[in-house]
Amino acid sequence: MDALGLYDIYGYHHQPFWQTLFFKVGIVVALVIAASVVIWWYTHYLSLRKAPNYWALWQNNLETLRTKKVADVVFYATVAAIIKECAVVKLYASESLTDLELALFLKSGDFPERIRTLGELLERASLYKFDPVQKNSGEQRKEIEHVSEALQLLKQMEQEKQKKPR
Repeated sequence: MDALGLYDIYGYHHQPFWQTLFFKVGIVVALVIAASVVIWWYTHYLSLRKAPNYWALWQNNLETLRTKKVADVVFYATVAAIIKECAVVKLYASESLTDLELALFLKSGDFPERIRTLGELLERASLYKFDPVQKNSGEQRKEIEHVSEALQLLKQMEQEKQKKPR
């Protein structure tokens, strides 16, 4: 059309498409969509990274207790922390439960006997960790083994649950 020279005569100039409002709004919409896709992808895929190997962490803590000489208060505080974390992560207990409430949850729940006895151990641990006058050093090795066996039982139960087809 410019072959006739009409653009200059009538003051009409063709506006390139990248300067139009439609193009600019389209770019903004495309950027919003791209950002939404990136956020969705991040929340659904990248945030679902492999969970830490709680079993190895707990066994490592028990092995540390088994090999190092620690005070009774530290020993029972660590055992109580392992049992509480295990109950919260694997048995879906509430994090807000106190040690005694968690012990009651473990003892009264529909769990195997080995898991229910963890409640009794947790009661003893909460007693010993807050009352340093009482000594119970002789039973520490037995209690480590008891917690270790209970963790192995929970691990087996979890593996069996994962193997069952839905």
